[in-house]
Amino acid sequence: MDYEIIDLSPVPTIVLDASQSIQRASRSFLNQVLIPAEECVGADFFDLFRDRGLLRDDCAGRLRWALDTARATKTMQRVHHMSIGSNHGRLRCVPILRADTLVCYVLEWHRVTTPVREDHLEMEGLGEGLSTNDAFRILIEAVKDYAIFLLDSNGYVVTWNVGAELNKRYKREEIIGKHVSVFYSDEDLRENKPQLELDACLREGRIENEGWRFRKDGTRFWANVTMNAVYSNGVHVGFGKVTRDLTERKAAETRIIAAYDESAKLKSEFLANMSHEIRTPMFGMLSANALLLDTNLTGEQRDLANIIEESGQVLVQIINDILDYSKLAAGAFSIVVDNVDIAHINQSIVRGSQPILKPNVNFQLDLSPDLPKIVKGDPLRYRQVVQNLINNAGKFTDEGSVRLQSSVIEETDDQYTIKTDVIDTGIGIDASAREHLFTPFTQFDNTTTKRYKGTGLGLSISKSLTELMGGVIEFQPNESGKGSHFWFTVKMQKVSSSVPTSGSQIVDLEVQMAANQITTSPPTLAVLNPLDALREVAKTKRLLLAEDNMINQRVMIKVLRAFGFTNIDTAGDGVEAVRLVTASIPSTDSNAVSPIPDIPNLSINPHHPTSDRDPDPQTDAPSTTTYSTTSPLTPTSSATSDDDSDPQTEAPSTTTSPLTPTSSATDVPIQPYDLILMDINMPRLDGFGATSAIRSKNIHIPILAMTANALRGDREECIAKGMSDYVSKPMERGELVRVLSRWLVPGCGDVGAGLKGGCSAKRSVGGSVDGGSEYESESLADRIEE
Repeated sequence: MDYEIIDLSPVPTIVLDASQSIQRASRSFLNQVLIPAEECVGADFFDLFRDRGLLRDDCAGRLRWALDTARATKTMQRVHHMSIGSNHGRLRCVPILRADTLVCYVLEWHRVTTPVREDHLEMEGLGEGLSTNDAFRILIEAVKDYAIFLLDSNGYVVTWNVGAELNKRYKREEIIGKHVSVFYSDEDLRENKPQLELDACLREGRIENEGWRFRKDGTRFWANVTMNAVYSNGVHVGFGKVTRDLTERKAAETRIIAAYDESAKLKSEFLANMSHEIRTPMFGMLSANALLLDTNLTGEQRDLANIIEESGQVLVQIINDILDYSKLAAGAFSIVVDNVDIAHINQSIVRGSQPILKPNVNFQLDLSPDLPKIVKGDPLRYRQVVQNLINNAGKFTDEGSVRLQSSVIEETDDQYTIKTDVIDTGIGIDASAREHLFTPFTQFDNTTTKRYKGTGLGLSISKSLTELMGGVIEFQPNESGKGSHFWFTVKMQKVSSSVPTSGSQIVDLEVQMAANQITTSPPTLAVLNPLDALREVAKTKRLLLAEDNMINQRVMIKVLRAFGFTNIDTAGDGVEAVRLVTASIPSTDSNAVSPIPDIPNLSINPHHPTSDRDPDPQTDAPSTTTYSTTSPLTPTSSATSDDDSDPQTEAPSTTTSPLTPTSSATDVPIQPYDLILMDINMPRLDGFGATSAIRSKNIHIPILAMTANALRGDREECIAKGMSDYVSKPMERGELVRVLSRWLVPGCGDVGAGLKGGCSAKRSVGGSVDGGSEYESESLADRIEE
């Protein structure tokens, strides 16, 4: 190169080698920067000019970008705004090549007397594709709501629009030449997120994400960031970034989510409250009606009582369906993993469903020989799906048969896929209706004259439950040409003790019931005749019933009397219940006496039985008496005589208030309670508080939660609060017999674990019920989302 031409050039010129060290500088350039030639030649350009304060960071960034781009593209690049010291101008960068190898750079600097506005800043390599540079400037200036800026290939800022300045609060002179990482949090920097995003953009061509970004003052904003790799002549020269401030939108989304959560919470509480308010009187009505059916009625009276029973059960099922659907629709339904005996569940359903079949319909059960005895899954939900399909089959089949069959269709090292079929010879399903079979609230006959009633939710609920258990549910016409064939699959986990059933079982219900062959547990009295077993021990047991609803209290006493219990005390709230339990503990056992929670202005409304009749909630409003919490407590026995009185005609025994003693402690021997039936929602002190007070002094009396509460996890909450077991209102009498037997009949807690037909599960006072959970009735505690 002819350096004499460079020296004499009137255009300030400087020559840099490939490492950006100064090889030559023209006299015109040296005169402007006032640096001797001997100090320039051989020095690193950026170090020399930065040390002398002649090159700002933003200008250095632009020049580096131009040099890198010129080297990569082998084309001339321009820096349209360049300041060296107090001099402003434009710089042209020309790469000098020999056989495609960079020899040096020639930089020509054109000084301007009027400084260039920074918002007119642009780069040659990035602006060539536009029709005019002015169009590019107008675009940048017009968009003030978006931060639009360019990075060089290493991630350093080289342009900065007005929107970027407003959004990120950096002035151009502050940010040009800075690395893009200044916008990220410390955590992002530790994860090397800025460089990872640059690498991903270069690899994919475009990336978009959202996250927190930081302004100059340290405040953060939620940003949507789009970044594109920028190329010139096929060579990567940098990145274009567009950032939008979405903080307000993010805040709005947060408010919407909070509002949705609050709405869901209110809905759950409303449904739970409505369930409680409906099921509480339903319990009294259905229980009283069941007792009525046990009396000597005329034929017409029995027909009317049966209508009440059937209508009440339909109403309970409708409530259950609506709550199940609400929970499933909200995505808040959970599956519980427990031991499952598929064969027993199917047999139990067959037995219990016989009454719903028409007289000319036979019921068959087919259990495959490869069906395992015990698997892990959700027994309650499996039963619910099967029961729904059986109910439909019974509803739509007037004659012929209903067949239930189960088999293993796939087996892996740790699980089974079990298929269950329900096949009937009923009316079948129209082809036009099949596509809507599993749609909520859809029924086959939706006219005002429809024959078959229901909510239209059963199949929709079954589909959702099946999918939650890892399976599918499908329909196909019965191969015989008449009727329907529903089938579903579920995934069940293996357990080490699983063994196949012995041989294929095809059961004709009518024949088996006549032969008394359907049994799945040892032929003990507790299993075969749970009510008789309970009656054997009932007369020796003392019970406490804590229930604030007077109607339900009266009905429950009658139910317990029908079970053979004669020694029953009652409490109208938790405070009275704790006092009665405390009074029943022998005074010599000081560690067992539990204090009553300190309640200001404590007053007791005792029930004073003055005759053999039941208390009338309308006329027997008890007087209010105030007692000191330290006053002595002397219980009076409420046991009736042990003669064979008729429980249907004799009024049940109730308690004399222990706070109004009518006899001394020596008159009646103290007998601790054998079991407490505890309502949850009671005035002054609820069931949880009463249980806590009882358990606080190590009193191990079994406490049975008996409530119409329907919040999700209600059963678990009762167990966690120290209760021993749980039943929901309205309860089936058979279920109440099973639960009472579990805690009162000797040996019942160890027999037939998990069986619906008799006692089940091992007893654990003040904790949980061990073993299978299939004995549960369909409680609303499992139906409501939180």
